[in-house]
Amino acid sequence: MDKHTQNKVVGLFVNRDNDKTDFKHGGNGGGGDMETRIAKLESDVEYIKNDIRDIKTELRGHSEDFKSIRSDMNNEFKSVRSEMHNEFKSVRSEIGGMKKDLTDIKVMIPQLQVKMLIWGVGIVFSAVGLGLAAARYMFS
Repeated sequence: MDKHTQNKVVGLFVNRDNDKTDFKHGGNGGGGDMETRIAKLESDVEYIKNDIRDIKTELRGHSEDFKSIRSDMNNEFKSVRSEMHNEFKSVRSEIGGMKKDLTDIKVMIPQLQVKMLIWGVGIVFSAVGLGLAAARYMFS
């Protein structure tokens, strides 16, 4: 709203004595200046109409901007959604591979325990055999 229109606005207040509305600086409601006051009101209404027309024009321009922004955001969201979907597929595939690896490890652990036990027993027998051989060599 421009300064000219703001200066033309007439302030209202409520008269507390009898609850009827009076106009500040508006006169007593009668008299010979009625035509002047009506002409002033018509002029003010014309300024208001122009301001409303300008606001509507500006809003139409913003409406197109908002539509463009909304379209851009929707496209970006679709792109992000697609990327996330592909990443989730990849993560699911990797998790499936890890589950298979864990299953393989669970199967291998008992086999490794058996091999370690065999190696341990072999080392003990070898150590005993070497000890007996050393003892035989030293005492013979």
